[in-house]
Amino acid sequence: MKTIKITIVGNSVAMRIRPPKEIPDNLNYGQILEKKLSETFPSTIVHVENLSLHRALVQDVLDSIDTYLQSYPNYFIINLGIVDACCREIPLWYSNLINKNKHTLFSRSFLCPLYYNFIKKNRKLFVKLRGFRAWENSRGFKTKYKKLLDSIIKETNSKIITLSINPTTNRVELELPGSTKNITAYNNIIKELTITRNQKFLAFDNFITEKYCPDGIHFSLEGHELVAVMLYKYLSQELKKNENSIL
Repeated sequence: MKTIKITIVGNSVAMRIRPPKEIPDNLNYGQILEKKLSETFPSTIVHVENLSLHRALVQDVLDSIDTYLQSYPNYFIINLGIVDACCREIPLWYSNLINKNKHTLFSRSFLCPLYYNFIKKNRKLFVKLRGFRAWENSRGFKTKYKKLLDSIIKETNSKIITLSINPTTNRVELELPGSTKNITAYNNIIKELTITRNQKFLAFDNFITEKYCPDGIHFSLEGHELVAVMLYKYLSQELKKNENSIL
């Protein structure tokens, strides 16, 4: 029996459902995609492995690149960029201290109270004071995204599907001004790098953000279903072409 393996490389956008759902309505787009492809190709074992991580930047993926490469799938789905692109009220090192090292005395006694009691309540002001800076500037993002694609192409025989960064709601732009402009620019980078390497780029066209991303960042159940359908349409055509070529 033939096996098709798909690996998702992403951040929490590829995992979480907003608002959270209970079984059986708690499936993210990777799980929905696996189900749809399995139903369409009953003689094929379809396995979608979601290796997404909370708050992952492209650099975080590069730091653990072997973990992703050694999955050796037929297809990589890359769903990165929102963490890199959004303008931020604090620098990355500060965020790392209060999120990744919560038990240090310095972060517990000073940095955490400062952030949650003052900075977070005035996010827009601090974004402006920082000069609308993201955690990764566009030049750095392009360099690292290029390195990620080239590493996958060089080290595996996998095909790559890149997803555009999903549009955010007005709430995100109000709290983190400049993010919408960045997302547009970073999406252009993703599209260019993907197409010039003869890989597949999928964009969120006609995307009703309030319906599909109710918290401004993460997909609703309907949003996950939409992404799954986008991927299914492309992958089912690819798999049918492969079946026909074998016959």
